[in-house]
Amino acid sequence: MKIFKNKFFIIILSIAVFLTILTATLSIMGQTDQIKNVLNTAATPFRIIGNKISESIDGFKSYFKAIEDYKAENESLRAEIESLQGAVADRDAAIEENERLRDYLEMKQKYSSFKLTEALIIGREGEGHCTFFTLNKGKNDGIDVGMAVMVSEGLVGSVCDAGDNWSRVRVLNEASSSAGAYVHRSGEVGVLCGDIAFKDTGYCSLKYLSEDADVAEGDLIYTSGEGSVYPGGIYIGRVISVESDGFSRTKSATVECAVDFDSLKYVVVITSHVLYSVFFTAMLFFAAILQCSDITFFGIVPDFTFSAVCAIGFIAGERYGGIFGIFGGVLIWALGSSGISLSPILFTFCGYLCGALTRVILRRNFLSYLVFTPIMGAIHIFFTLIYYIMLSESYDIWSVFGKRIIPEFVSCIIFMTAAYGAVKIIYMLFKGKKKDAKLIK
Repeated sequence: MKIFKNKFFIIILSIAVFLTILTATLSIMGQTDQIKNVLNTAATPFRIIGNKISESIDGFKSYFKAIEDYKAENESLRAEIESLQGAVADRDAAIEENERLRDYLEMKQKYSSFKLTEALIIGREGEGHCTFFTLNKGKNDGIDVGMAVMVSEGLVGSVCDAGDNWSRVRVLNEASSSAGAYVHRSGEVGVLCGDIAFKDTGYCSLKYLSEDADVAEGDLIYTSGEGSVYPGGIYIGRVISVESDGFSRTKSATVECAVDFDSLKYVVVITSHVLYSVFFTAMLFFAAILQCSDITFFGIVPDFTFSAVCAIGFIAGERYGGIFGIFGGVLIWALGSSGISLSPILFTFCGYLCGALTRVILRRNFLSYLVFTPIMGAIHIFFTLIYYIMLSESYDIWSVFGKRIIPEFVSCIIFMTAAYGAVKIIYMLFKGKKKDAKLIK
């Protein structure tokens, strides 16, 4: 074969055979120790170099093994850190939730006469500072237009629109927002208004203060209870400056609201006042009993219940006016009517109308109420005429006017005025006008 005829192969094979024979011969002759010594001496440097190389390779392997161990340990520590961070986040969330629920419980205890509903803010809108919120609750949860909204720090605003499962809140610093307010220290009363000039600061303006009003920087401002939206005694904020208007001879104050509207997550809506319902119900029962008795005025039985319903609507707002209008109308029908009765329609319409028109057109004061009394009296007369027509009986129109219509109109004006005083006392007594609420730092 060609491979065995190769010269290089023959040479190295010959050398190998020679060395084999030589080592065997030397072994037989006992001369191997010197050769081994020479070879070992010559091999020593190479052994040292080999050991160093082996040690370097082992160190290199150990280095990479340590890196792998460090990586595994690092991954383990990172997972542990993430777990601890998650636990810390859960703890912070639990603490925040606990504080929120504690604030809500304290509010329910502090405002025990109110029915409160907590809601989550799911939307915001407004330039500079947030001026409208969207909440995750609506009419299905008892929230409706005109209800006050607050948090533990103070007043937020009022509901301006509502659907079945959502509602929209107008905050205090919105330009179209207003609330009756008073200075806690001096009792000076004014109207807190949003101002477009403060859209970048979130401040409000306390207006319609008299020229000599006692108001100064640092004074605390609370709701006064005027109107049908905001109960009295809810903290609003602090006065940061006072300005005088020489032309109108009035003062105004700039108020920094206690609530940071941009940071809110949850709010509380005042859906009803328990004591209002109790005392207004008692008032209507008393009026209905009087009306079903033998008390007469100018030859007729005055419509005490109608007068009370109109006063409730005027002072407490259209929601109360409409609800207690239905109740009063049904109550009169049940206690004293026989047959057809227009009282539920009349009472509901006038109760709601008093509240709605007063909120939109006039302020809720006694002079405005005097304007409404003849209007409500005229509406009452109109329904009385419809009732006579529905009876289909022959009657003398002039006799009806003389003996029924005119006395009824006069009695409406007189007893609506008296009812205004009674409802006003109840409303302000339990709404807490100028109430010494707990001061907020």
